[in-house]
Amino acid sequence: MSEYLWALLKQSKKDISKTLPLVLQAQRIEQQFASMKALATLRPEIIHIQLIIDFTWLLH
Repeated sequence: MSEYLWALLKQSKKDISKTLPLVLQAQRIEQQFASMKALATLRPEIIHIQLIIDFTWLLH
């Protein structure tokens, strides 16, 4: 029985070593997506500010 548990523990370690990098990568992608979503929300304001800056530059 202890050999079975030892083999199970070894397999669990292998599984964790395979899945942990995927979990961390998924978390990074999720954070990047949240940043992109926030940027997309601000995009109209950024474009508006850029248009104002360009227009005032044309007036000078």
